[in-house]
Amino acid sequence: MSYVAQGVTQKAEVQQGSIADTLAFFARVEGQLVAPTVASAFVTILDPTGATLVARTAATISGNKLTYSQTWPVATYPLAEDYVAIWEWASNSISYVDRQHFDVVLVRLPCLVDVDHIRDVYPNILVHVLALQTSEAEAAADLVSRFVRTGWSQLLDRLRSGGSRPSLVIDRQRLINPAVQIICAQLCNALAREVDDVWSKRAETHGSNYHKLFEGLGTLKYDSTEDGLASEKEETRVNRHRGYV
Repeated sequence: MSYVAQGVTQKAEVQQGSIADTLAFFARVEGQLVAPTVASAFVTILDPTGATLVARTAATISGNKLTYSQTWPVATYPLAEDYVAIWEWASNSISYVDRQHFDVVLVRLPCLVDVDHIRDVYPNILVHVLALQTSEAEAAADLVSRFVRTGWSQLLDRLRSGGSRPSLVIDRQRLINPAVQIICAQLCNALAREVDDVWSKRAETHGSNYHKLFEGLGTLKYDSTEDGLASEKEETRVNRHRGYV
C-alpha cells in the first residue's frame, strides 16, 4: 500500500507514570482538518533513536482526531524529547502517513490561555467569528478555542526551538501575554477581507506585539531534571533547532 507523506506540523507530550495518557494527532490534508475513514488509523511508536517501542497498532478515530492511549512507564519511556509517532490513516480512498514528535514529561504544561483572555481584548469577538463558522453546529466559543489551541501550540513550538521542553518552564505565567497576542493575530488575520482593512492592520499589530513580548521574556527558568528546582544552568537556550524529520 502506498501513502502520501505529509510534513510534521504537530508536536505533543505524554505524561510518564502509571496512569494512562493519550497521544493525539489531528488529521489534515493541505492544512484543512479532515475526518479519516472508519477503522483506517494505525500508529507506530519509536524512541528518539528510531527503535520501535510499539509495533503498528490500531488507533482510535474521533472526528478529525486520532488518538492512542497507554501508560508510559519509566523503564520503557525515560524522560526525553523527540519520541516519534507514525500515524497512518485514509480519507477519500487516499492513504496518508504523518510523523509526529512528542516528549515524555512528568507534568504536562496545560494551555494557560482561554476564550476569556481573548474577550478581554475583543469583547465582541464571539459575534465577529460567526462569519468563520464552517458548521452551524460549531459554537462561536468553540471556534475561538481552536484558534487558542493553535496559537498556544505555535508559542510552544517556538520555545522548543530553543532546546528545552515547554512543560519544564517554571515561570510559565510569563507565557500568557505573548500567547494572547499571537492568538489575536491569527484571529484578526482570519477575519481580514482586504489587505488594508481594520482586521488586517490589527493582525499586524498583534503579530508585532507577539514578537516583542516573546523576545522580551529574556531568560526563562527551566527545571531540566524535573526536581522542582531550577539551577543557574537551567535556562532558555536559543538558536538550536530540533531535528524534525
